[in-house]
Amino acid sequence: MSRSFDSQIAEIYNERFLEYGPLPEASMWYSKKRQFARFDIILNQIQLLSQKNKISVSDIGCGYGAFLEFLSERKYSRELHYFGYDVSDEVVRFCQKKNFRIMNLGPFSEKSVDYPIYAKKLANTISRNKSSFGILVCG
Repeated sequence: MSRSFDSQIAEIYNERFLEYGPLPEASMWYSKKRQFARFDIILNQIQLLSQKNKISVSDIGCGYGAFLEFLSERKYSRELHYFGYDVSDEVVRFCQKKNFRIMNLGPFSEKSVDYPIYAKKLANTISRNKSSFGILVCG
């Protein structure tokens, strides 16, 4: 019986987290500088698009919580509700030890968020030749 794509991804990220720990390299980022450059772009888009003082962010594939820590360091001025989801059990355990609230906001959730960040899973699917193309729909 073949394993699901999600379980294969989870295994890869479990192994990388055990090897690198809570570092960008564990999440397949080249460096913290590049990771934070991406986070700056995401935060800037949220600020440009949001008309509300209270927003929610669903970070699918949140890893060890780097985006949440980035938001904390930037002292984001609006009321922010952050929800992270990851398939790696090792990463989830790490986040729980840091007292991050873990929620599974995968496809079975009915809870709405303002800014879902889901592109990495799609990109990984395509880059591993599991699909020849993908369609990412953001609200």
